[in-house]
Amino acid sequence: MHFGEKSRKTIRTGLLWAATALIGTGIVEVARVPLAYLEASMGARTALHKPFVPVQPVPAAAKVTVVSDNALYPKAAPASQPLAAGALLGRLSIQNLGLEAPVTQGTALDILAHSAGHLTTSALPGQVGTAVIAAHDVTYFHHIDQLQPGDEIRIHTAQGTFWYAVVSHKVIRVGTSVVNTAYPSLMLETCYPLNALNLVNQRYVVMAVLVKSHLASHAQPAGNGTI
Repeated sequence: MHFGEKSRKTIRTGLLWAATALIGTGIVEVARVPLAYLEASMGARTALHKPFVPVQPVPAAAKVTVVSDNALYPKAAPASQPLAAGALLGRLSIQNLGLEAPVTQGTALDILAHSAGHLTTSALPGQVGTAVIAAHDVTYFHHIDQLQPGDEIRIHTAQGTFWYAVVSHKVIRVGTSVVNTAYPSLMLETCYPLNALNLVNQRYVVMAVLVKSHLASHAQPAGNGTI
């Protein structure tokens, strides 16, 4: 009898500790969201007032794709050498979401903690190909599922200002190949579900195409103007 009472007491104590641990874990998880917002907000406040890192043209001897005038899409920015990881690439603006975010080269966790990040293996914004920009679902890209076809996404870099129009949304699995288009396009990427607080194996992506460009004077490709 004494043994049974002792066992019940031990079980109650164990359950109490387990409940306390679960509550503590829940508090920590819930606190991560406002803390992530705060860190991103502070990072954006600093980064949005910094000058963008200029890109360097590719060497004259390098083999690059020459983009000629094409009435189907605006003038693309000329090809350039990759930026160093951590360089401030530009600024992303989505008026319909009230979103303005710095875009930094790279998608490491320390970059995404305060900025949207450009996938280094993808095209730079405004250039021919698919530019991929990622951000956390609990910060900058929390509401990208609200974008509608035709909504405008604007990216400003040292090469100029580029306007994209949303064309589609979809959910993909991590590791899914991204089509590198033969024209300037954009993919916004974040974790899915959009309220995920931990690592997940799916991504929510928004695809957009370039509809207008205004190239900086030093970024004008030979024979190309701006639209």
